[in-house]
Amino acid sequence: MKYVHSIAVLALIFAVVLGLPACKPPSGGQSGHEIEEFSENVELTKGQQEFLLKAARTALAGQPMPAFTADLENTIAGGVTVEVFLPPNRPVLAAVAKQPFSKAFAEAVELARTDSGFDRMKSKLDDARIKIGLMRRIRELKYRDDEKGERAFRDIAKQTEDAMDGFILAHNNGQVFYQLGEEVLYRGWGMGRRGERDRYMGRKLVKRQMRDLGREGEKNTNGWRNGKLYSFRTFTFVDDVARRGRPVESFRAKNLLPPLTKESLRAAAVANADYLARAVRDDGKFHYVYFPALNVYETRAYSIVRHAGSVYGLFEAYNHFGDEKYLTAGRKALDYLVDNIVIPEEASEIAIVKEGRRSNLGVNALTAMAYAVIPGDHMTEKEGEYRDKLGESILYYRMPEKGLFYTYFQQALQKNPPKEQARYYPGEAMLALVRLFERTGDKKWWDAAVDLAPGQKELWLNAGHNEVGNYCWVGQAFARMARLEKRSRGGQGV
Repeated sequence: MKYVHSIAVLALIFAVVLGLPACKPPSGGQSGHEIEEFSENVELTKGQQEFLLKAARTALAGQPMPAFTADLENTIAGGVTVEVFLPPNRPVLAAVAKQPFSKAFAEAVELARTDSGFDRMKSKLDDARIKIGLMRRIRELKYRDDEKGERAFRDIAKQTEDAMDGFILAHNNGQVFYQLGEEVLYRGWGMGRRGERDRYMGRKLVKRQMRDLGREGEKNTNGWRNGKLYSFRTFTFVDDVARRGRPVESFRAKNLLPPLTKESLRAAAVANADYLARAVRDDGKFHYVYFPALNVYETRAYSIVRHAGSVYGLFEAYNHFGDEKYLTAGRKALDYLVDNIVIPEEASEIAIVKEGRRSNLGVNALTAMAYAVIPGDHMTEKEGEYRDKLGESILYYRMPEKGLFYTYFQQALQKNPPKEQARYYPGEAMLALVRLFERTGDKKWWDAAVDLAPGQKELWLNAGHNEVGNYCWVGQAFARMARLEKRSRGGQGV
């Protein structure tokens, strides 16, 4: 399991995927307690969180655990998780689902202390970070089974959420096995070996999780079937990296954001842009995946789509903050894209970015967006031509059905519809058209975006989204269009 940073830009503030070095499941099998369903809104004050971090560290050091205060003694939780991190050692994970809280906490800490992996941390415990979770929901999972388990995996996936729900197997042999929700991230279960296109989500991800849980129960991948299966969610907090003992609440292995203010949003944007600028290699590619526990970079997986989105983010950062390093890094990364731009013989009016033998809608749209936000005094005539031809490629990829797109150039060339719409590309294309209009004032880009809007709205509403704004790229496009229309009513816009 590796601690993974994956470059992915959603405009400027982008998603970072986290994981850690290889770990084994929490505490192995436990015996002697029943699992009970539970649901409470578990909360602790900062003072209580600090006490528990200190108590855990004291007990892990082999000293008597401090006595709980009355309010903590009365805390109601379905169970406790304890995690200890000291890279490059594998994390130590422990979990106990029982009440009362004080007993579950003491048992979870003791399981962590006696874990064989903890032996390598004892001498440097002061440097380790401790994470504590209080189980706020435990729910038995109901599923239909079949020979291969595919129906079961589908049913389980519908009842749980990736990296949020952990699993408990109350095995028929009397033992209890745990799998933390964050292990999806720690152990890299969401990614396969073939790079960016080899991802596991939903039913396929649950299949991986169940097989691992089964191996713990019976040393075979079907062991998860022999017992009751539960999901659980936790309220978690972890040692601050700068000061041990100061709690930072977390969610899905990520620190929760501070209060959303103008200052905190600016700080987050600057931190993300700084990371992108540092991640640009000498050849113009990005260090796409970073494993800080080992201080090494992934050398196989890569996404030219996210590369293009990151270039867009760097130029936007320069426009907002004026730091030359963003412009320099963006230029270097753009050069890599330029080396992959071609004018296809079959459609000389467009330009496309090719990755291998393919060119997809997303990379063309994001590269067009990057050109659309390059500062005007840094834009060359050739780059203006690329910008417009990449914009034309978005129009070329449109399907006859309003709001829909072909995914790849060959599909657009042969008018061969994809089996389903790509997950992100149509929204990126719509936003690119809006950004092109903002930059050039050419109304054909605006008209194309307006023409796409009803189909995009219908598509994402039918796909289960309550509102189109929940979908990041389409949401940005609609937000910008709304602002432009508002300005137009004041005589300043469309």
